[in-house]
Amino acid sequence: MSKAVKRLIHSELKSKFEAMEAGVVITVRGLDAEHMHDLRSTLNSKNMRLTVVKNSIAKLAAAEAGLPEAVNAVIDGQVGVAHGEAEAPELAKTIVEWSKKNKGQIEIKGGFLEKEILQPAEIADLAQLPTRPQMLGMFVGTIQAPIRDFVGVIQAPIRDFVGVLNAIKEKKEKEGGGEG
Repeated sequence: MSKAVKRLIHSELKSKFEAMEAGVVITVRGLDAEHMHDLRSTLNSKNMRLTVVKNSIAKLAAAEAGLPEAVNAVIDGQVGVAHGEAEAPELAKTIVEWSKKNKGQIEIKGGFLEKEILQPAEIADLAQLPTRPQMLGMFVGTIQAPIRDFVGVIQAPIRDFVGVLNAIKEKKEKEGGGEG
């Protein structure tokens, strides 16, 4: 590869690293073409990508993008960086699920979230978190519950009063019906 091509790849990767909120570093050693295609297709369907470049270029681009030096330990061997427009939990969940579905064809080496290095166990924990839409739904439900309960408390006396009136009406109907 010529120096000009390496510089071009380096600058593109640096800009990707700077724009990434999160990335998951995985091994791609031993991954055959069919599995690689399946992994890329799975990621592409969720607006995520897998970038595989030479480690020296990746380490240099990561350092220049402001990632901690500890990322060098993660970018070792034949690796790729999964990244995309999705939220970090969704990215982690996609990689963890694909790995489980394909019986460990890839190994999660680590990753980064907002310039902090994550260990493989932290990536697995991140995959357990709900996505943003799920969290918003839970938040709205939490806000809505006290209001719903308050309305129930307000309606209870009226409901009870109507129940008492119905009971009196039925009693009078039975008393009136028995005399005739």
